[in-house]
Amino acid sequence: MKRGREEDKDGHPESYQNKIKQTHPPFGIQLVWQKDISGRYIWCNDVFAHSVGKDVSEIPGLTDSDLYPNNIAEQYKNEDQQVIESGCELSFREECNQEHSKTYWQTHKFPVRDNQGTITGTFGESVEVTEIMNDIVKRIEAETQVIEYKKQLNRIVNNLPGFVYHCLNDRNWTMLFLSHRFTEITGYETEEVLNNKICTFNDLIHPDDRELLFSIWEKSLRNNCEFEEEYRIITKSDQVKWVWERGKGIRNEAGELLYIDGIIMDITQKKEAIEKQKEFQNRFKRITENADDIIFRFELYPKPHLTYINPAVERLTGFTVEECLANYNIIFSNLHKDERPFMQKITEQLDLPNKPFALRWQHKKGNWLWMETKVAPIFDQDNKLIAVEGITRDITEKKIINDQIASERILLRTIIDAVPDTLYVKDIEGRKILANKAEMKILNVNSIEEYYGKPDTEFYSKDAGEKYWADDQEVLKNRKPKLNIEEKVIDKYGNTYWLLTSKVPFYDKDGNLAGIVGIGRDFSVRKSLQDELDKYRNHLEELVKERTAELEEKNKELQRLNDLFVGREFRIKDLKDKIKELQSELGRNKIS
Repeated sequence: MKRGREEDKDGHPESYQNKIKQTHPPFGIQLVWQKDISGRYIWCNDVFAHSVGKDVSEIPGLTDSDLYPNNIAEQYKNEDQQVIESGCELSFREECNQEHSKTYWQTHKFPVRDNQGTITGTFGESVEVTEIMNDIVKRIEAETQVIEYKKQLNRIVNNLPGFVYHCLNDRNWTMLFLSHRFTEITGYETEEVLNNKICTFNDLIHPDDRELLFSIWEKSLRNNCEFEEEYRIITKSDQVKWVWERGKGIRNEAGELLYIDGIIMDITQKKEAIEKQKEFQNRFKRITENADDIIFRFELYPKPHLTYINPAVERLTGFTVEECLANYNIIFSNLHKDERPFMQKITEQLDLPNKPFALRWQHKKGNWLWMETKVAPIFDQDNKLIAVEGITRDITEKKIINDQIASERILLRTIIDAVPDTLYVKDIEGRKILANKAEMKILNVNSIEEYYGKPDTEFYSKDAGEKYWADDQEVLKNRKPKLNIEEKVIDKYGNTYWLLTSKVPFYDKDGNLAGIVGIGRDFSVRKSLQDELDKYRNHLEELVKERTAELEEKNKELQRLNDLFVGREFRIKDLKDKIKELQSELGRNKIS
């Protein structure tokens, strides 16, 4: 058995609870008992004892826990406690779920007091009210269904993307009912329009649309047909909106038209979208019809056929739009024979290239053109390929130029690789982006992938790589070339080269510094010969120095001997002069 307070359990209107109370004294079976303050039973009537499977004499001293499951016993204890704490009579309702039926009980509990007014326990009585409750439940269920139906109807009406109306068939379309979205769409409160209180619904219709609408609706109502129309209204804020309306006349049994019921939805955004779509289509048509490239759509189902191609096709291929739409094979049949397998693979296997592809087409006049096509797949909602859209342009002149550029590149590369000097290009980060064969030989690489984007430290020792990068930075910073730098190059395998290097900055097409160009001439052999020559020169200089020193000693000795000889000669001459002088003097003496 499950008990609960009336006001907490059923959620029914208070009037039904009052009806239950008004049935006391009870109908049917009545249970009566009394408990002390601790919740122990003092006495009960036979009906109570029988309901719990006991004899009356067995009840005194027992508690609810001795008679009922724990959850129910706990509920009864809580009810007793509420009575004791409030000191008032309280009513509770119980539901008893039996094997094939459900019974209802109305319970009243009172506090029991002694002569001094102290509460000493509780007194309770419970009456079966199943028949009354079943009637009430049925009535409640019926009313609940009506209420739920109304709620559902309101939810449906309120969730409609428009408002529902009920009006008279008069010139003002006098409104008798309007759902709440009326205000959302028109800006007017429903009270302002109902029964034409402040304005009529006809006032809301755009003046330019009123007469036409009236004649259309009058004809439909006269023929007992639904009417459906799009027209403009003016909102309370003077905004013009487009609305869609569908309505039907309501007639009595005699066939007299009494009212009109219908729905009105705001289609302003839809109208604007349609107008934008029309403008887009017109713009697309103007663009495609004046485009230099061929624009097309090719449907794959139910059978392959061309559904659109712009007038550029005639200018580029010589075939008219009408000719292409009538027979799309015109285009395919004019493919170069070498290109047909590629196109056949696309059309039969639906293997669409992701990138633009170039094919040779024959003009209606017979000359051959290079045409580049980019296609995009079109899928349906099931992700099934249903069509192909694409753009085709004439690249004949571009192809010729590209071929010439390619030839020139090959020629330039041939010249660069034929140069015996090393030649390389680095970006502003010092990473190699070009190298000729001489440079690749020093780098010990065989392909562009092995050196592209890598710095010098990938190919030389750390010290050498950092030195080369320092030179590069100086060129980049000053934006001035460094010429004829003698560089000793040691690759990571230990091989030594001597290069006479020149580095100059280079710029992109916009004049921005893009990196450096380097040219290195291998003069390892000359350097070796120069070293040998310097060695011999130094040796010769040493020999010359030695011979010079010896000669200087010999000269000194010769000078000494010369000085000695010359002095002797002067002394002999003086002696001879002296002898002559003496002889002369002796001669003079003899004469005298």
